[in-house]
Amino acid sequence: MIPLPIETITPELLSLIQENDCILSAPPGAGKSTYLPLQLLSLAYFSNKKILLLQPRQVAVRSIANFLALSLGEKVGRSIGYQMRGESALSDKTRLCVITEGLLVAKIQSDPELNDVGLIIFDEFHERSVQSDIALGLCLEIQSALRPDLRLLVMSATLNVADLSTLMPKARQLSSSGRTYPIDYIYKPISAFSKLQRSHNNPNNQLINAVVNTVAQAHHDHSGNILVFLPSAAIINKVQSALERLSLSDTLIAPLYGALTTTQQKQAIDIPPGNKRKIVLATNIAETSLTINGVNIVIDSGREKAQRFIVSRKLHQLSEQMISKASSIQRAGRAGRQQAGVCYRLWSQEQQQFLQENAPAQITQVDISQTLLTLLQWGTDFTQLPLIDKPSEAQIDYAFRLLKQLGFLNQAGHIRASTKLAYQFNTEPRLARMLVIASTQNREDQKILSAVLVALIEGKPLGQMLGSNDIVFQCRYVLTQLNNKTLHKGMFELNKDISRIAKQLGIKHVNNALLESLLKGPDLAQEIANILLAAYPDKIGRKRDKAGFSIADGTGAELMQNDEDIHAQWIICTQTQITHKTNAMVRQYCELSGSALNAFLDKNTHSEKQQYWDNALDKVVCRQVARVGAIEISNQVCSFSADYETTALLLKQIRKKGLIVLLGKANVLLSRMKLLEALDNNASKDSQGISQSSLMDSMETWLVPYLNKVTTWQQLVELNWLDIVRASLSYAQLVYLDEYFPLTFMAPTGNRHSLDYSEQGKVSLAIRIQELYGLNTHPRVGRNSFPITLSLLSPAHSLIQKTADLPTFWSGSYREVQKDMKGRYPRHYWPEDPESAVPTTKTKKKM
Repeated sequence: MIPLPIETITPELLSLIQENDCILSAPPGAGKSTYLPLQLLSLAYFSNKKILLLQPRQVAVRSIANFLALSLGEKVGRSIGYQMRGESALSDKTRLCVITEGLLVAKIQSDPELNDVGLIIFDEFHERSVQSDIALGLCLEIQSALRPDLRLLVMSATLNVADLSTLMPKARQLSSSGRTYPIDYIYKPISAFSKLQRSHNNPNNQLINAVVNTVAQAHHDHSGNILVFLPSAAIINKVQSALERLSLSDTLIAPLYGALTTTQQKQAIDIPPGNKRKIVLATNIAETSLTINGVNIVIDSGREKAQRFIVSRKLHQLSEQMISKASSIQRAGRAGRQQAGVCYRLWSQEQQQFLQENAPAQITQVDISQTLLTLLQWGTDFTQLPLIDKPSEAQIDYAFRLLKQLGFLNQAGHIRASTKLAYQFNTEPRLARMLVIASTQNREDQKILSAVLVALIEGKPLGQMLGSNDIVFQCRYVLTQLNNKTLHKGMFELNKDISRIAKQLGIKHVNNALLESLLKGPDLAQEIANILLAAYPDKIGRKRDKAGFSIADGTGAELMQNDEDIHAQWIICTQTQITHKTNAMVRQYCELSGSALNAFLDKNTHSEKQQYWDNALDKVVCRQVARVGAIEISNQVCSFSADYETTALLLKQIRKKGLIVLLGKANVLLSRMKLLEALDNNASKDSQGISQSSLMDSMETWLVPYLNKVTTWQQLVELNWLDIVRASLSYAQLVYLDEYFPLTFMAPTGNRHSLDYSEQGKVSLAIRIQELYGLNTHPRVGRNSFPITLSLLSPAHSLIQKTADLPTFWSGSYREVQKDMKGRYPRHYWPEDPESAVPTTKTKKKM
C-alpha cells in the first residue's frame, strides 16, 4: 500500500501534541481525517481520556466514524463512535468520538471541565462555521482556567495559519503535502449560451442545461465516476430528472445533500454495485471530509447557496452566489484523490482569477442570538471570548434585543432563570421559548403540539409538497399521518425530530390518544396561535393589500403565490426570507384571529398622542395613535393643548423657513442684524450676539415664552415680532445697532429719511438731490465702513441716478444732470458747486 503523505510528519506531531497544541495544514488526500486520528488514539498520553474529532457536517460524521471503525476491524460504536443531533453510536468502550461542532458546544456547557476528554481535533476548520469558532474559543478558555492538560489540534486543507497562530500563539505549526494526481481543467462558461437562449431561459434553466450537457459530454469522453457540484437540493432534483431522461447506460445517478436519509447518502458515497458507473449530484457538502470512492471527474457549477442575516431588515437572505477560490480548489481536488482526473468548470478561466480568496467567516453573516445565549450562559461574551473574527455591533445589538423580548435576559442584559432551561433544548431562541413554556405545562398533548411545531419550523419546509405554507394545515396533516402511521416517506427526518423534541419534553412515546386529543380538540388553530405568539410577538403581520403584510417589527412581507387567496387580516410569520428579488416572502405562517388575536391585541396594543406639522394645513396636528409594535391599529385626530412638543415643532418650522419670512416690522430689524453680522460682528463686545443666526440658535430662550398658545403658522405671523425680537436684545446691543445701523439718515437739511435694509447686503436711501447739497462725503453705516446706495431724486421724486460715491458724482456726471434739471425744473436751485451749496427743499423764490 502506498504510504499517505501525512505519515511523514506523524511521528513529530505525536511527540509535539503531548506538550503543546498543534496547527496542521494538510491538503486533501493527505490522510489527516482517516489516518491521523487512529495514530493519536494509540498514544499512551491519551489512554485514559477520550479523543473528540469535530466535523462540520452530519454526513461526514457518519462516514468518517464508519471508516475509522472499519480500519480497526470493529463495528462503529465500540472504540470508534459518533454523536450528532438526534443520533449517536457510543458505548463505554468508545475512545474516539466523531462529533458535530454544535454538540461540542453543548457538551462544554454541561461539563465545563471536559474531564473525560484529552484531545479535541478540529477538522476542516477552514470552513469557519459559527459553532467551530465558538467551540475553539471555549476550549481555549477551558485550557487557560481549568484544564491546562487539554490538547487541541486544529487541521485544515486551506487554513489561514497567520490568523490562527495569533489566536493560539503557543501552538506548534506543522504542514503536510497532499496526495493528488494530475488534474486537467476544462473551462465551459455558462455565459457562452447565446443571447437568444438567455432571453427565453431563466438563470436556473441555463445552469441545468449547461450541467446536463457537460455531464453527457464527460460521460462520453471519459471513464470513471462523476461528481457534480450544484447550489441546492432543488437544482439537484431537476438535474437528476433531466439526466434520467438521457438513459445513460449502466449508470447510477445519486443525489447527495443534508436532508437525505442515511441510506441515500451512503448510496452516493459508496462504490456502486457491479460495473456500474456513478454520477453524484452534490451540494458543497461534498467539498471536504468525505471521500466519494471512484470519482475522477468533477463538474463544478461554481455556484452555492449562501444565507446571510440582514440586520437592518431583521431577516435572512438566501441567495445564490459564486464560490470562493478556496472552494474551487477543494472541489477540483476531488477529481485527483485516487487517480488522474479532469475538472470541468462552468465559468471562464479569466473569472477564476477574480474569485474571492475565501468565503467570509460565518459568524459575521448570521443571526448570532443563539450563540450569544450560549456565551452568556457560559459567563462570557463576544468581547472576551478568543475569536479570529467577531460579529458586528449591529448583530450583537439585535441579539440582545431579541433575547430581552423573549424573556431570557432582563433589561440590564443579565440572564434569567429560564435561560439555562432554554439552552438545554439546543435550538434557536424563539423555538427554545416555545419549548420552555411547553416544559412547564402539565398537558402532554400541548407538549406534543409544541414538538411538532418546532420540528416543522426548523426542518425542511413542507409548503411545496403540501401546497400550503399555513403551519396549521401542515401541523394537522402531520398529526393525522402520525395517528394513522402513514407518514409520507419524505418526512423521515421530520418524524425523527418530533420524537427527539418530544423526549426532551418528557414524552417518551407519541401515542394515538395524545394525537387524537389534539385532532379532535375544539380549536387547534387557536392553540397553535397561542404557542407561536409567545415566540414570535414581533412577527405578527396585518394585511395591507392582496398579498402584502405590515410586520410588527417594522418590516414588510408578501405571501407566496400559492397563499395569496387567503382572507386572513392577521398572520404570524414563522419563516420569512428575502428572495433573490429582494422581496421578503412569508414561507410559513399561521392565520391569527378569534380569541388568540383579541388577547394578544389587548395585552400588546399601546396608544399615544402624536403631534406633527401638517404642511397642507400649516399647523400642528395631534392624533391619538394605537399600535402593536410598528403596526398602526387606529389613528384619529384629537384635541390637545400646546406643550413643549408643540413648541418644538413650531421652532423646527421657523428654522426651516427662516425668521425673515415672518411678516411685520421685525423684518427691518432682522435685515439690519444680518448686515451687522456680515460686516462687523466682532467690532465691539456690544455687537456680539446681534445676528439672525444667533437668534435662530437661541429661540428656546427668547421666543418660547411667546408660544404658549400658538399652534398655527398664521398665529406665528400675527405675533408682535418687532417687540419680541427687540426684547431679545440687551440695552447695549440696541444702542449699538441704532448707532451704527440706524433706521434713518439725517440729511444736511435736517430732515430724516428712512434707510432701506430689505435688499440683502445693501442699504439704500431715496432722497431728492437738493437735500444733499453741501455734503462732500458719502453717507455710510457700520462705523462708516459700508456705503449707502443713494437713489437721487428730482423735485418730482423721479429717479435721476444711483450712486455709491457722492463726491465723484458731484465732480462728474452732475454737470449733465444740472443741464437737464434746469430745463425741466427752472424754478429750482441747481448750483454750479453743489459740494458747497446750501441744501434745500424749496424753490429759488422761497429760499
